[in-house]
Amino acid sequence: MMAFLGRGLDPIYYTIYNRKDEKGRVRLMFLFSALFSDFANVFITGTFYTGFLSQNGIDIVKVGIIAFIPYLTWLFGLFCPIIMHRFKKRKGILIANHYFYYGCVILATTVMPNFVKDPGQRTLWFAGLLFVGNLTNALLSGGVSAWHINFIPADDDQRTAYFSMTYLLRNVFSMVVVVFTALLTDALAGSEKQYIVLATMRYISFGLMCITGALNYLLPPEYPYKVSKSIKLSDVLTKPIRHKYLLMCAVIGAMWDFISQCNVGTWPYYLLNTVKIRYVLTYVCSITAAITSLTITSWWRRLIHKYGNLRVLMCNILTTAVLELFIGFTAPKTVWLFVVVSIFQGINLVGAQIGFDSIYYLCLPDKDTDIYYTFWTFFVNVMILLGQLLATAFIAYTEKIGTVSGFGMQLYGSQLLAWIKCAAYLVLTVIVRRITMIIQPQRGCAISVPKNNPEDLEETQEG
Repeated sequence: MMAFLGRGLDPIYYTIYNRKDEKGRVRLMFLFSALFSDFANVFITGTFYTGFLSQNGIDIVKVGIIAFIPYLTWLFGLFCPIIMHRFKKRKGILIANHYFYYGCVILATTVMPNFVKDPGQRTLWFAGLLFVGNLTNALLSGGVSAWHINFIPADDDQRTAYFSMTYLLRNVFSMVVVVFTALLTDALAGSEKQYIVLATMRYISFGLMCITGALNYLLPPEYPYKVSKSIKLSDVLTKPIRHKYLLMCAVIGAMWDFISQCNVGTWPYYLLNTVKIRYVLTYVCSITAAITSLTITSWWRRLIHKYGNLRVLMCNILTTAVLELFIGFTAPKTVWLFVVVSIFQGINLVGAQIGFDSIYYLCLPDKDTDIYYTFWTFFVNVMILLGQLLATAFIAYTEKIGTVSGFGMQLYGSQLLAWIKCAAYLVLTVIVRRITMIIQPQRGCAISVPKNNPEDLEETQEG
């Protein structure tokens, strides 16, 4: 498949996914793993996940609370480098963590409602299972970065092409899954069979995540890890903070997630239960991203190559702010507006996906990857947690006071929150512009910052 894509579209793809090369074969495994993961994520996140929770008697405020539990556990993620530093080989512990994590967050949460009937008790069980699974994942999963980074292309153009092709295929595959399942779910609306479909797809998702465990952790070879002789807990904060270019990139990624993820649980609930929108329409953005990926992915690549990653991201964020302004007018009588805005969001999403995946590698030092990855994920997840706490508190407050009048319509808290997000995106646009002038001061120039810190002169151990 990739040989065809490589010869038919751009030779760079054949180089990246060359099956005769060890790293090329592993990238192919990662690609298939990503496709299987995307299938599963359709049903364990987003609208289908929110629908599953709401059908188990969990209201919008409790959905918001459950949504931020995974990010709460990342407060413990700071201990990951200290734990993983002790393992010269990580394959066994990482695959065990993978199966335990998905056993808790998919399998156990799907089986549990069959035995627990009270909605309040179900909420507690959901929260407990998610907390346990995500806690072990936070303590261990960060160790995969130093392993898998060996298979990410080091060349900027190849790395952009790698993410471009990955997202192109993932978007198309997800679109097919979403459309088929959403139409089936809509057709069964109001019947007990709708819940059976949602639960069945979660069981299938768990099976696919078992396959991804083998593709990600069982089959790829391990290379020696570049780490310092000793790692202290304070290193997880102090070393990344001293690397100001990486810190700037982390600020961009964390603030983006702080804003975009704040209503990830409550917005689908609003669409399904207040707007009464069909499942398939909630995925117009994803469907558009999949279709347009086939034609404009190479265009986004050329823009990034010409103007630099951060300048393109700045435009993505500004566009998102404008679209969030219009999405706030979504109501039962303006479903058409939601669909139109979602189409433009899908087009913009293609570039944003490539850009935000790339900024982590833009200024990443080549040693002690565990430390920098842990800091990055810790920072991002704490910001997501903070965003969801504030957003859930805001939704809980507006649920008590009811709707407010404005623009000739009754406005719900979810709509007001969309406009707050619009303002936050505008602030982030200004911040990214300032950072861009520091990191990429000239148009089209490659970044010119040292890859290593003074600490990299310390002795290293290979495990």
